[in-house]
Amino acid sequence: MTISRRDLKAAVLGFSKIVPHKTTLPVLGCIKFEVTGATGTATATDLDQHARFMCKDAVCDGPGAFLVPFQQLRDISRGPDADSIQFTPAGSDKVLVLNPVAGQAVRLELPVPAVEDWPAQVFKASTQPVDDFLAVFQRLAPFASTDINRHVINSCFLDVADGSAAKSVMVSTDGRRLTMCNTMTLPLKQSCIVPTTKFLSWLDGSSSIGIAKQGETHWFAVESGPWTYIVKAIDGTYPNYRQVIPKACDNNQIVFAEDIASARQILKALPVGDKQEAISLRSSPSGKLAVGVNDVCVDIPGSTFTGKCKQIGVNRDYLMDALDAGFRTFAFTDELSPIVSDDGKGGKHVLMPMRVTEHEPISTSQKQERPEGTAAVTPVRQSTTETVPEKPAQKGRTKMAKSETAIEKLQDSYETAKDKLKDASTALADLSGLIKDAVKEDRQRRSEIEDVRKTVARIQSIKV
Repeated sequence: MTISRRDLKAAVLGFSKIVPHKTTLPVLGCIKFEVTGATGTATATDLDQHARFMCKDAVCDGPGAFLVPFQQLRDISRGPDADSIQFTPAGSDKVLVLNPVAGQAVRLELPVPAVEDWPAQVFKASTQPVDDFLAVFQRLAPFASTDINRHVINSCFLDVADGSAAKSVMVSTDGRRLTMCNTMTLPLKQSCIVPTTKFLSWLDGSSSIGIAKQGETHWFAVESGPWTYIVKAIDGTYPNYRQVIPKACDNNQIVFAEDIASARQILKALPVGDKQEAISLRSSPSGKLAVGVNDVCVDIPGSTFTGKCKQIGVNRDYLMDALDAGFRTFAFTDELSPIVSDDGKGGKHVLMPMRVTEHEPISTSQKQERPEGTAAVTPVRQSTTETVPEKPAQKGRTKMAKSETAIEKLQDSYETAKDKLKDASTALADLSGLIKDAVKEDRQRRSEIEDVRKTVARIQSIKV
């Protein structure tokens, strides 16, 4: 089988998203090359996903199959695209390779596992074309959970509404934010939970999709260009995402400029606050939008904040993900309510707010003159102690402004003590949980020791 280096590079790039770096099964660290008729294919798998690449320019000398270790294949793929590499199986445990290097044919002999050890794929999915499926999937993938303990939502949910002709819904969430899109009708007979794999986040172009069933397991299939990809669907119940989508509300509205380059630069440049990921979106008296952390506040050129709320806290990275996904307008009821964005093209985003320290509105008198469209750092006015006018003496005593200041300090001390008490309560609850875990582990260890003792006693009682 002779393959152009151009095809080999394309195959290696996709297989790198699937082949595990370390595996207890050597065969999974290999690529299977197979010749059927005049067609040559290359396949990789980790048992949960299979990717097959069609070698368009392959020249095949008879049917057959052989394995090549992926690490060696990656090294062989380096070089001019115009070169061709020849693979010849030599028995069941060797493959001969002719690799052109600097105009010379370098002969390699690679030890390989037996091709019979390759896991069989006994199913095939029937697919139908869907415009922009991969583009929408990749738009939603960043909002899926990456927590390995929440396996069901490490995915994108394809909700086909029980096979009706209505627009299908694609959803992803990590528990703190949710994004959905209903711009297409998916040709699936049932809803499917598709894991957000590296391969699906890399694959591009037009595609066809389908579902295959093997026993009780469902497999999701995508065909795009020379690639056929099949991944095991997640078995579970996806959360009822419709319950967490609030009703439309425009009491407060934030609108970012269509060009988010400036906004991204400002968001990245802001310093780290007490809550490292938290920033506040603030409103100026003129209705402009500013973002800030503690005392640092910067205007976002071309963006606005309208409504009664002074500010709302959000996760900095989550906000940038939403902006990258094309969401520009965000509405919310108050600073503790979910933030909703609708892109007007079938996409909807829900983001939970974060608590931030309240700041007073930015005073226009504090702003400096600057050219239109440029960002300016604006100091946030801190709360100050107002001087209380001195009142007339009563019964020989004079009430000074200092007494008011002392009361305010007392109130501040009370709030600080209350916050520390809450922190202490949380720490005690965490400590209680750790103690329970330690007791549980100790009981389990004692049980294991007792089982070992019983086993040793039984062995010692055996008479030869």
